[in-house]
Amino acid sequence: MREVIFGEEIRRVRLERGLTQERLSEGICSPSTLSRIENGSQVPSRRTFQLLMERLDGPDYSYAHFLSPIEYQRERIKEEIIEAIEYRQVDRMKDLLGEMEDLLEGGDRKLTQFFEMSKLVCYEMCGASRQDYVNRCLQILEMGRPGWREDTDLRIAWGRLDVLRGDWVEMWILNNLAIGYMWQQEYERACQIFAFLYRQTEGDAFIKKRSWKTKGIICNNIAVCLLNMGKLEEAGEYLKKASALSHREGGINLFLHLLQVKMEISKAMEDRENYYRENLLLKQLYLQMPQYTVLGMGGCRFYYEQKELLIL
Repeated sequence: MREVIFGEEIRRVRLERGLTQERLSEGICSPSTLSRIENGSQVPSRRTFQLLMERLDGPDYSYAHFLSPIEYQRERIKEEIIEAIEYRQVDRMKDLLGEMEDLLEGGDRKLTQFFEMSKLVCYEMCGASRQDYVNRCLQILEMGRPGWREDTDLRIAWGRLDVLRGDWVEMWILNNLAIGYMWQQEYERACQIFAFLYRQTEGDAFIKKRSWKTKGIICNNIAVCLLNMGKLEEAGEYLKKASALSHREGGINLFLHLLQVKMEISKAMEDRENYYRENLLLKQLYLQMPQYTVLGMGGCRFYYEQKELLIL
């Protein structure tokens, strides 16, 4: 029943419950995002819609109930792109980006940011030079907040990035920006951004919005940063946090990343016993999972070269 749209229904139920936009959106999205959803200028993600309706205790609508065929296709492609990035499926990424580009006309600014960031990650997966990666991330970030770059350096230096709480696309861009700084060996700057993102995930309200996996990925990236900075004990602590979070949610791909980083920390600490144990486990897991080679991950060598995670 397309005549009932997201914004109209969310606004109707919100007013029935006597809630302000600020109260409804707390820990889920920004009030300005909710305002755009309610006036019909932005389509919420599946997760945002579900969380809003849960808080409203609203009617049990399915997500697809509100979407036109084009909107539904956009959301499907976004989900598939994230999965392709996680498993580094380059050919699949190219096909999906081609599909999304055909659907960009009339899309919102956030969708354009998502497309451009996905395209940049795809270029990196194809072996493109990382030399301009940081500048490109900043340009994509600026698409969602014109003029932001004017004092980017100051904000990063003091950890005062005014990211909209719960804005997943913006957090993803910042995660990849920090990875870009790592590739430039600017580990302290990268660590500041990762630490900022980790603070954004603190609190029960945010956990309802984003998954445990998100926190695990950020902790993994902090651990890799600290490892490269020679802060081995701190790196080990963040890796323990990441491992605990991955047990709640994360899957085998995140587990393999964490195991490889753990192995690198053991090597740096000259803990040969643990290093060889972890190395053996990693190889045994690959022998039992040949599908990872089919997905283009390149066996164990991938994990030696790519310890940072580009997804959130």
